[in-house]
Amino acid sequence: MSQLINMTVPGEPKPWQVWVRKSAPTPGYLEFKAYQQTIQAKCLEAWATKPLIETAVEIHLEFVRSYPKNLPKREASRERRVREAICRKPDLDNMVKAAIDGVKGIIIKDDTVVVKLSAEKRFGPEPKTMITVYEAGVEDVPYERTMSGMQSE
Repeated sequence: MSQLINMTVPGEPKPWQVWVRKSAPTPGYLEFKAYQQTIQAKCLEAWATKPLIETAVEIHLEFVRSYPKNLPKREASRERRVREAICRKPDLDNMVKAAIDGVKGIIIKDDTVVVKLSAEKRFGPEPKTMITVYEAGVEDVPYERTMSGMQSE
């Protein structure tokens, strides 16, 4: 498995949002689109003239969010509050959708080429999204399980 690209996108990660076109876009949707455009600009800068990847890839995503406001001063209380806060919205799967949609069409041909995915969200002093794309080797593609399941039918 060889690394194809590793990039850091500064700014607060935003979850994927849907916009029902019967009304004006919500503030959350506008924030999501701005975040997605930031990812796309970083992709264009980092990937530049390279061709779209059309083969199987593995993607690792790390979302670092700002610490919650008003954390308690006592360390034990602060740790408990951080543990509680990380389990709240935004959902990790929606953050993943937003990031993958940002690289789609610039680095990868489509999200169908993603055969393996790992993601995490955490708090840190500087909010950012770290995106690493790897070329998926033969061992990463679940060929044997797929083929053995087809043979038993």
